[in-house]
Amino acid sequence: MDEFEKMASGRLYNPADPKLDAYHLQRMALCQQLNQTSILDQQTVERLKTELIPSSKGKSLGLF
Repeated sequence: MDEFEKMASGRLYNPADPKLDAYHLQRMALCQQLNQTSILDQQTVERLKTELIPSSKGKSLGLF
């Protein structure tokens, strides 16, 4: 079980793991892209939303 799986399951994990750091930076970049996407570009909004939160596919999260 890697550190991400431990974290996601609520177990103790090493927060200094380089893979977690890279994952966090990637997610921050996706958030930035989503925040800078026009409200009129729903296709991109949906793609970014689903990439950030896979279980949100086809659901409204209160995002534009």
